[in-house]
Amino acid sequence: MPSIREEMLDADHPAVATSLNNLAVFYSEVEPLLKQALSIREEVLGADHTDVAIVLKNYIELLLAMVRFTEAIEVESRFKAKPKEAR
Repeated sequence: MPSIREEMLDADHPAVATSLNNLAVFYSEVEPLLKQALSIREEVLGADHTDVAIVLKNYIELLLAMVRFTEAIEVESRFKAKPKEAR
C-alpha cells in the first residue's frame, strides 16, 4: 500500500524512510498497550464482554497491518469464539 509520500516522492526518498520508521515505532508501542487493555478488560469485565471483543478486533487490525497473519488468525479465532451478542 503506497503512502502519500511515496506517491509524491520517490519510494527511496529520505522522507519516505522517516514515515516508515515512525510507523514502525508507533506499531511497536501500540501492541503492548492493546495487550494491557485486553488483560484489564478480561479480568475486570469478563472474557465475554463487548469491550473485550472491541480490543480483540483492534488487535487483529494491528496484526494485519504489521503483516503478522498467523497471529491475526489466532486472535481472530478468540474473537469468533465470543458469543454473538458480545461481538
